Amino acid sequence: MRCAVTGANGFIGSQVVRECLHRGHEAVALTGADLGCENLAGLDVERRPLDLLDAAGVRKALDGCEAVIHTAACYAFWTPDPRHVYRVNEAELKRMLEAIQDGVADKLLQERK
Repeated sequence: MRCAVTGANGFIGSQVVRECLHRGHEAVALTGADLGCENLAGLDVERRPLDLLDAAGVRKALDGCEAVIHTAACYAFWTPDPRHVYRVNEAELKRMLEAIQDGVADKLLQERK
């Protein structure tokens, strides 16, 4: 199975990528621009840049994937405006769910033809 992993260059996301590979799946590492990719060093994975606030970009990044594991998030131990963290995480999840929903709908329409 071809699995897309958001936040793949983060600590948790990179561990999920490793587990996908360990289980015999093909992993597509969807990486944010705000982190380096050191956590993916030595792994045989396709890397695709991802801006979760860009709806069209999210759909494009998921192209050809059969599963999505969403680990990307904005977090902070302290911030002067914690509403920013909630806004970003809520918008990210909404874009991801919309892209998945659109992809499933497209696939069902293609199967009916």
